Amino acid sequence: AMVKIVGPMPTYPPAAFQEGKEGTVAVRVLVNAAGQVDLVIVTKSSGDLRLDYAATSSVEREWKFTPLNEGYYIDLLFSFDLQIGTSVRFITSKTRF
Repeated sequence: AMVKIVGPMPTYPPAAFQEGKEGTVAVRVLVNAAGQVDLVIVTKSSGDLRLDYAATSSVEREWKFTPLNEGYYIDLLFSFDLQIGTSVRFITSKTRF
């Protein structure tokens, strides 16, 4: 089934931006059958907790996912780049069980 994800890009943390911090955060989003986020896990840290938190909190608070017949997970890669800003790349998606 096709999964639709709707949500804004995370905001680049202002202090991290001013300090020149860049990084990539890998996250796994556990989604229940109703399309609600159960849990967001950092699977690879950027090395800066502010960047990690910006990625996970944005998904937890603002993103919506497609309801399916069963729970599933999605792996995403968030990049924080001083020149480009924030971006996200889809890695994989599978049923949870």
